[in-house]
Amino acid sequence: MNKEKKKYTVTIFGDQYVLVSDEVQEHVMRVAALVDSLMNQISEGANLSDTKKIAVLTSLQIADKLVSLEQKGKQEKKQFEALARAIDQECSSNHSPS
Repeated sequence: MNKEKKKYTVTIFGDQYVLVSDEVQEHVMRVAALVDSLMNQISEGANLSDTKKIAVLTSLQIADKLVSLEQKGKQEKKQFEALARAIDQECSSNHSPS
């Protein structure tokens, strides 16, 4: 089932954008606020005014977080699978016929 797409107007780094998304408004606004906040932090922290450089650095920071979360998810999946195998083995050995 397709979700209905809606238009949202957000302000990021002083510019307005119209976003089209099937996500709820709270999600879209939270994402836009995160990008706006990161761009402002990078602009102030690195004393940059070039919007393109600020956007690229913001993208790199977000991508770094995404890659780290993906790696963590893969590690947790492996741990879960190993635990599930150990539980299956334990259950099999406890229910073997005598």
